[in-house]
Amino acid sequence: MDWKKRAKIKLRLLLGEIEFLTSQIEELEKEIEKLVEETEVGEYIKSVPGIGTIITAIMLGEIGDINRFRSWKEIRKLAGLNLYEISSGEHTGKTQITRRGRPLLRKIIYLMAQTTLKHNPEMKIKYKQLRKREKNSLKVTQALIAIGLKMIRIIFKLAKSKTKYNAEKVYV
Repeated sequence: MDWKKRAKIKLRLLLGEIEFLTSQIEELEKEIEKLVEETEVGEYIKSVPGIGTIITAIMLGEIGDINRFRSWKEIRKLAGLNLYEISSGEHTGKTQITRRGRPLLRKIIYLMAQTTLKHNPEMKIKYKQLRKREKNSLKVTQALIAIGLKMIRIIFKLAKSKTKYNAEKVYV
């Protein structure tokens, strides 16, 4: 058998494998969609522009029952996004996030901020304000974390009050 025939056979096998894996992914996404719809807060989280089924599922998987939290700050702490500063005497250190929390939750909050900026004009305005303000303008990553925390506040409020996202009620 020459190399061209072997290459064609390998290509067909690879294409068949890709089709199989694609169908598996589609089935998993449908199952995830069904599970998110079964939760009582999934529909409220998904009502925010830029937040889809996968982000909602990962958030709910990491957070668990959102009603067990009294404040959005507890979710921030769970993610390890609360701030700390190392200071000694007259020395004042940099303010940083603790990173003592769930790394996947931190990552999904960051990704949620990125996708929200593409689909949510209110958050895009807020992001530009954070980046361009005269005093203490934020770097790209800092501004994205700030937007992610803003989204956590919004999601927490929507889930607790059992309401869907309304752009007019978002304070930018």
